[in-house]
Amino acid sequence: MFTDNDLSLRDIDTSTLVEVSDIDVDCTATVEQRMVDFLRKIKNPYLFKVHGKAVKVVFVGSSDYFQERLTAAICKIIANKS
Repeated sequence: MFTDNDLSLRDIDTSTLVEVSDIDVDCTATVEQRMVDFLRKIKNPYLFKVHGKAVKVVFVGSSDYFQERLTAAICKIIANKS
C-alpha cells in the first residue's frame, strides 16, 4: 500500500498543500469540534505548508500515540495564531 510516508517532499507538488497559517478555527468551539474543523481544512494532516515551506509529519514506531501527538500539535498551532 502506498502511503504518505513513502513520499519524498521533492515528489510533492507544494502548490496543492494547505498553508496552516491560512486556517481559521473557531476557538469558542469544543476541542473535538476544533480538531474536526482543522482536519477538514488542512485536508492532509501529514502534508501541509508552514510559512510557505512544505512539512511532512512522520511518526516513528507505534502509532498508539498519534491522537495525542496530533492534538498537541493542533493546540500549539492554534495557540501560536492567537
